[in-house]
Amino acid sequence: MELSVEARSIVAKDLLSGLFTEVSKDFFFISDVKITESDLKEVILNSWNEIVVKNSLIECIGDTTNTEYLSIVQNDVIQGKTLISIRFHSENDKYQFYIAVNHALADEDSLNEISSAIIDLTYLSKSKVFQRLSDQRLAYRNYIYQQKNAKNTSLLASDITDSAPIVISKTGPLSWDNTCNRSCISSPKILASKHQVYEAIINWLHGEDIIEEGNVICSSHNWRCDGEKTIGMQTGLVPIFLRGDSFHEDTSLEKLEKVNEVYKKLLNSCRGSELFINGATSRSLEPSKKGSWLFPVGIEIKSISKGVVEVLLEGCFRDTLKAKNSLNKLGSYLSDRGNYV
Repeated sequence: MELSVEARSIVAKDLLSGLFTEVSKDFFFISDVKITESDLKEVILNSWNEIVVKNSLIECIGDTTNTEYLSIVQNDVIQGKTLISIRFHSENDKYQFYIAVNHALADEDSLNEISSAIIDLTYLSKSKVFQRLSDQRLAYRNYIYQQKNAKNTSLLASDITDSAPIVISKTGPLSWDNTCNRSCISSPKILASKHQVYEAIINWLHGEDIIEEGNVICSSHNWRCDGEKTIGMQTGLVPIFLRGDSFHEDTSLEKLEKVNEVYKKLLNSCRGSELFINGATSRSLEPSKKGSWLFPVGIEIKSISKGVVEVLLEGCFRDTLKAKNSLNKLGSYLSDRGNYV
């Protein structure tokens, strides 16, 4: 099965760790049209191939008293039991779905396409839905082809002077410890563009005794063109430099690490960073429902409505109140500029 360089990078990392990265989602809809396990196998077949179908677990659940089905499908994938795990329940025209997919097969955009296809089966012809999925699978193959045939570049390699990964201060407000409960803190709603909030976040990180050392924050980028819909892993890692440098390359570090050692070191620094700022599609799940985390501290700028965002901060913080107070200072900074809703 052909995979993008981003997907192959995930496979290599997961094989070394023995645990597999997943993307997951739960969703609900109402329809009097029956969806069967056979339909779901066709969704998987048209999105990937027969091998993935054979390595998928699909179950229509009758017992709805167990509220841990999302954790169950997540663990199925994390433990390597299956590539895709689906549990679903139907009663009185109400459907509840729990889906987890190996991250090498799908990113958040892909997962959203899959859930949309399942819902569309209830009011569009099956042939139309399956053809759309097949077209999206072929579009991903085209992305792989372009990666294989793209010329390697190294525009920034000679300019990168500091690629040390970010280490969070052990005495600051974002100090973390894996033995602490993971929590998510949200800012007030902010009237600003994501870019404006992003710049404010970088300024905030420079102060508050947040960073102990390092220059490279890990982030992500969706490499689809505007409006493009594909099914496959098409999100890659990119660096955010706390000081000075900018990253202007038009492809992910997983691809660029093949160019020279500077990019390989930069990718390792991204992976080693204790801070991640999501630059791609927001996760479908609330932070409390996530089955796995790759970074100790995560930041997401989430769009609420047009021109309105909020900042989500999550981690195993030693002092959640200190983290919240620090995030409120970021909110106050933007509020002083008339950015509160």
